[in-house]
Amino acid sequence: MTTEKNNLLIVKSNDLINARYSLSLSEIRLFLLTIRHIRRTDKDFKVYKIRISDVVDAIDTRSKDVYNQLNQACSRLLSRVMHIPRPNGGFLKVGFASSAEYKPGEGIIEISFDPKLKPYLLELKERFTAYDIHNVLSLQSQFSVRIYELLKQFEKIGERTFEVAELREILGIKPEQYRVYTMFRERVIEKARKELKKNCDLTFTYKEIKNSRKIVAIKFVITSRSQRTKAPDLHSDIRKELGDLGFNDALVSR
Repeated sequence: MTTEKNNLLIVKSNDLINARYSLSLSEIRLFLLTIRHIRRTDKDFKVYKIRISDVVDAIDTRSKDVYNQLNQACSRLLSRVMHIPRPNGGFLKVGFASSAEYKPGEGIIEISFDPKLKPYLLELKERFTAYDIHNVLSLQSQFSVRIYELLKQFEKIGERTFEVAELREILGIKPEQYRVYTMFRERVIEKARKELKKNCDLTFTYKEIKNSRKIVAIKFVITSRSQRTKAPDLHSDIRKELGDLGFNDALVSR
């Protein structure tokens, strides 16, 4: 996929990363391709224009009905709701977009955000996480994208533990989905582990925590790519770009 150099970063508040929601892989990619256009200097949301060609590349579909698929993705994004945890308890319920317009004649999709999302995407000064969008565009599961973000947030700490019920809720997994734990492990956790190892700047191992015979929690042990390989230092590139945008590197991933 072709992207402008200064539009590679995804920057989200940690509360937004920890939100509860359910999106398809196409919807997650469309949302990420939109928020990557938000700039550090933005004081308010704009109408964000995304090239349809970029979305098609990101979705990586061979469907002959791709443009109708994109039109439907825009409509679904308007109907999806995220539940963002509030500092004093409870959740803010807000939509992923306040408007979405598919313009095939102009080759663009226009998306606007609800003003209540401003504290989570604009003028972030603390408790946010940043990463290169290329880390997630190759992932083939929406759960892998979410797990990547949840672990990226704790990359410097090196581990993160979730109760199984909590993780299912954050990932938007319905009660009837993967009811048997072994299926949840194979379809969600193991798939994410394999995908992150192949595509991302971090990977993980995990330990299952039991109460009697029941697995009640998962401890993720996070390893940065720079610790695993002598490949080019992606972190330094991201730090430089954050600096150019006015972000303080000490605040990233806290």
